[in-house]
Amino acid sequence: MSLYTKKRGIVLFLAMLLLSATLSLALPAGQVYADTAKIGIQSELGYQGKVKSGKWNPLKLTLTSDRDISGDIVIQIQNNMGYGQQTSYVQRVELPKDTPKELLIGLPGTVLNKDNNQILFYEDSYTKGKPTAFDSGRNYVQASPYQGALIAVLADDPDTMNFMNVLNGKGSSLNQFSIKAGNIPSDPMLLNGLDVLVINNFASDTLTEPQRKSIIDWVNGGGTLVLAGGAGYAKSAAPFADIAPVQSSGTTSVQSLTELEQLGGKPLKLDGTFTISTANLAEGAEGGITADGQPLFASHAYGQGKVQYAAYDLAMDGWFLGRARRRLGITAPEQPTRLVSKRDVRRFVHG
Repeated sequence: MSLYTKKRGIVLFLAMLLLSATLSLALPAGQVYADTAKIGIQSELGYQGKVKSGKWNPLKLTLTSDRDISGDIVIQIQNNMGYGQQTSYVQRVELPKDTPKELLIGLPGTVLNKDNNQILFYEDSYTKGKPTAFDSGRNYVQASPYQGALIAVLADDPDTMNFMNVLNGKGSSLNQFSIKAGNIPSDPMLLNGLDVLVINNFASDTLTEPQRKSIIDWVNGGGTLVLAGGAGYAKSAAPFADIAPVQSSGTTSVQSLTELEQLGGKPLKLDGTFTISTANLAEGAEGGITADGQPLFASHAYGQGKVQYAAYDLAMDGWFLGRARRRLGITAPEQPTRLVSKRDVRRFVHG
């Protein structure tokens, strides 16, 4: 064997060793590299999983990515309310690495299942990028329209008015649930699926200005807002003083509620004194039942909706049930009060 051949063989051997070492550094055992981010998705449509037909309903998406990425979330719905074969709802999103990101998107209430809709993520944009498969979670939404009344309660005590659900099966179809302040949308369109919003003994000034304006605009469009809290009424109603049916003046204690007994047709026993808020009716408001000369209930029309007042803390459910709910407009709806329009659709389609 010539010296040239030996040197050539040594060089090739060293080259193979170097290549092998390089590959072992670049591709550790068991590690797989992907060109796209791994994104997990969770979704919640409507309120407590319930949507109202012909109205806008909030879709909350929670996305988590294993790397920094930005792009468009697209919800595609087939045969949506007759507006073409497919409607797409698009929202821009920035996903920081390993940080859950919540999005709120409005969808019209209709039957939704895996056969007529899908959720997609496009890196960069839906016009230029390609869809990225979700690493975990369901890539579609599922819902069937709910025909009863949806009653959201914003209160310091999350159990306030939870007794209302026992009315189901007694000629009423009601679904009451506690809502957190952070889940009050800043777009009134996304409150459209609610029939009643109750604010009881809650510091409403902790809501953001867009949230407070959203509630007022929602009432103007046909919603029913109930303000209550007894000794805590003032903090419940403060941001809504301009549309409230009463002007708060303090509190007082009563030992009987004869007028409320007459409303319910049954004796009503109070354990000692009972605190109610005192107030004067606002101009144009309607009162009725009183206690010691103070209005127990009042109502004030605002736009297409109304604002209701209760002088007591609605957490006192033992005597509220069956006596006052109709006074506060808490009944199952006969028909939708506001339908989705073509103009509304344009607000959400393609951003």
